[in-house]
Amino acid sequence: MVKFVKYNIPHIKQRFDWDCGIACVLMLLSEKQRNYFNKHFFEICQQEGFGTNTWTIDISYLLKRFDVNHRFYTTRRAPNCKAGSSGNRVTINDADRVKIRFVKAAANDIIIVDGALSTKALMDHVARTGPALVLVDEALLSCDLCKHNKLSSEIRRVFGGRYRGHYVLVVEVVSFPGGGCKLLYRDPARSASICATTPRRLNAARMHIMLKSTALNEKYYGLVENVSIPATLHEYNGKPYSKVGNAMPIHCATQEEKELLSKTTHHYCDLFTDKLFAPLEELVFVRLDENKAEKVFLNRHKRLFLTSSDGVVASWRCAPTLESLNKFMAGTPLVGRDGQVVSLLTAKHGNHYAVSHLEGDGGYFETSKPWEIKDMEEGRLYYGNKSFTSRDELRAYVQNLPPLDVNSTAPPQPILLRGKKPRIILVAENGRQISHQYISSNLITDVEYL
Repeated sequence: MVKFVKYNIPHIKQRFDWDCGIACVLMLLSEKQRNYFNKHFFEICQQEGFGTNTWTIDISYLLKRFDVNHRFYTTRRAPNCKAGSSGNRVTINDADRVKIRFVKAAANDIIIVDGALSTKALMDHVARTGPALVLVDEALLSCDLCKHNKLSSEIRRVFGGRYRGHYVLVVEVVSFPGGGCKLLYRDPARSASICATTPRRLNAARMHIMLKSTALNEKYYGLVENVSIPATLHEYNGKPYSKVGNAMPIHCATQEEKELLSKTTHHYCDLFTDKLFAPLEELVFVRLDENKAEKVFLNRHKRLFLTSSDGVVASWRCAPTLESLNKFMAGTPLVGRDGQVVSLLTAKHGNHYAVSHLEGDGGYFETSKPWEIKDMEEGRLYYGNKSFTSRDELRAYVQNLPPLDVNSTAPPQPILLRGKKPRIILVAENGRQISHQYISSNLITDVEYL
């Protein structure tokens, strides 16, 4: 498989337990630049200010120093992981230095993009533009060629454990005629010149270390408290989301997951969960990262209208809200005072996040059809998905309708009518109305799903 390596990049081993990122930078330099760097190695490390503590922003400054064009994708503009790190210790000097480097990045023509680069986008970049320098959890990345880390990565995947930051250089995407592909990468910690892994395995190793935080903003807002809320972090269609056990947002599930989970669990709108959530309280804690959460109060008067269609079951709910300036990913968990999960965030309107739960108006029904939202006109009457100017016109329409017919090949159409008296309507394919339900008017319907 070595013949598939597209870019003429040498394999360089790291010399210490902290310079894997620097070794990856050396791979990207010309021979002349590489010789200069090696000759003045410790001098350059001191000039750059990191010594033996390299953070990702330091790697970006090194690339800029040697005129390597790049973009730096990050989920937090703050110290969150460094090469060789096996814990969360950050010195005050490190924190201040890293913060200053982020602030001065633009002035130094360093392009920083907020957010996680999806694995698909990373693969597209490698296939069309150039290599990608990637920070991973070393214990979760295993090589299919040399079998390094194969057993330990599976143990970590199942049972968890402490992370260890490590840099690798992805150099090629290899597609196979029968389907599937492998990512080839240089690992500065390995003697083997080339390693290979699957996109899924690389994604797991990247997400575990990149997305420790379920809040996507660099600075936390609100009443931040030291509360630990477990969650696992994932990616779907280029967007990050989190899960708590098997509880997850339906709109982040793959078709296979929907088919499996919808048969066994569906208690809440846009959420799959195999366990009932704890009762809602007035006060909840919203996860920010492994050790912090925002303390917020629920608003049961300002409610968001949530809908979900997963191919088997559709549901709707008028959900209470919480207000926050933090930007949360889909699936961010909320807990009560006792630490029990009460819901996961799935949608918002501005700074107001919906808290899907059993309380309040809501329901579900079997259908594979998506929701239709219509605005009612003043003075008109409504039946199913039609409107009429008079009751006589409405009666004549209903009298000419065929009998109700709903089955697996002709599922009902769910409709939300917006207006002074909003209502939920289910209508059969032949136009006959199955049911309608009036809902509270103090409702927001134009929500954004996370």
